Amino acid sequence: MKTRILALCLAAVMSLMTLAACGADEAEETADAPVETVEETAAETEPETEPETEAPKKRDKHAYIDMYVQEGDRTPISLLKEGSAVAARIVVAEGFLEEYSIACPSWSDNVGSLTVKIFPWNTDYNTTVAGEPVFSQTYVDYEDNQTLFGELFTEDSRGLPAGEYLWWLGDGVDAGGSGVGLWSYKCPTDMEGLVELYQNGQVTTSAGWEGGFTIVIPAE
Repeated sequence: MKTRILALCLAAVMSLMTLAACGADEAEETADAPVETVEETAAETEPETEPETEAPKKRDKHAYIDMYVQEGDRTPISLLKEGSAVAARIVVAEGFLEEYSIACPSWSDNVGSLTVKIFPWNTDYNTTVAGEPVFSQTYVDYEDNQTLFGELFTEDSRGLPAGEYLWWLGDGVDAGGSGVGLWSYKCPTDMEGLVELYQNGQVTTSAGWEGGFTIVIPAE
């Protein structure tokens, strides 16, 4: 009887040991198995996309009209005498007349004034200057040999629109009498955009005014 009970107990112990061993093997196999993450699955299923490239931005274009050629002597021209003036007739084929520049001596004393006016061209010189200017600016007590600039653009416009204009410089005033005026060089032979130069109301080719114009053509 005791032998039988002992045999039964031994069999139960062996069965428990076998079950424990199987459980350990299953746990080890589960631990060794690769774990598939959500990120890996998503990376495998989603197609790769190329980054978007922006189209190159279009830029404004600028063109320049010079009233002189830098050759020969640089000569001052006085505009102090009443009625004396210089002018340039220009054509803005497209875009806007954005600004102008002109180099002006003051005969060393930085005293005096000059006025720039811009007129829409009308028939001839005299008819044009008898009309109303679309722009006017007076420079008072500017420094000797200063380059005077005029900006024609505003918050509402890029400048004066395409058309034909007369740029005019005159009304020289200097209470001290030493003088005000502009610098001149050679008259340009390439007249693209520049139709004619004037001195005291007459067409001239003997000198060119040391200055010019900037035209902006906005990007489409």
